[in-house]
Amino acid sequence: YISLGRDFDRALPEFEIAPRLLPNDAEPDGIIAFIRRRQGKWRETRTLLEGVTARDPRNLSYEEELFATACLVRDWPSAALHADRIVALVPNFSQVEVERAYLSIWRNGDLAPVRQVFAKYSSYGDPEGDTAWARWDAAMFDRDFPRAQAAIDGFPYETLPSVFSAPLPKSYLEGCIKLAQ
Repeated sequence: YISLGRDFDRALPEFEIAPRLLPNDAEPDGIIAFIRRRQGKWRETRTLLEGVTARDPRNLSYEEELFATACLVRDWPSAALHADRIVALVPNFSQVEVERAYLSIWRNGDLAPVRQVFAKYSSYGDPEGDTAWARWDAAMFDRDFPRAQAAIDGFPYETLPSVFSAPLPKSYLEGCIKLAQ
């Protein structure tokens, strides 16, 4: 679908041919599910991905998409199930453990699971910075401004990715700390 310039309407009929020709190959249905998700058809996405995951249960990408889609529709029990499956596939993957712990924040404002995960990982965690950003974010929720500053100080680069938007410079996050104080 990339070669069609993300023209999903033109790409879908092409991908819908593949499952008929390759009934044991989960990938075409997985791509169709990814397209449906980007079209905002989340329930259809979930149904497709659950079928794909049943055929390819060790595929991390499908579980990650099911987790993300469950979060989008605020189905916290399903999101927890898929996060647990991801952790089982990739043990000690700090980013997934953080995302799993975030479910408690989104569901009922409970910061304890996030604190427990961060206590387990003493470094900034990941070279992409997702865990560093999450440390900063959770510290801000907790109104622990020194810990928020330490989260960004411990990240070796000047720009961190944001889970929900474009990458953010450390100076922006520092400004948020000052504003919140």
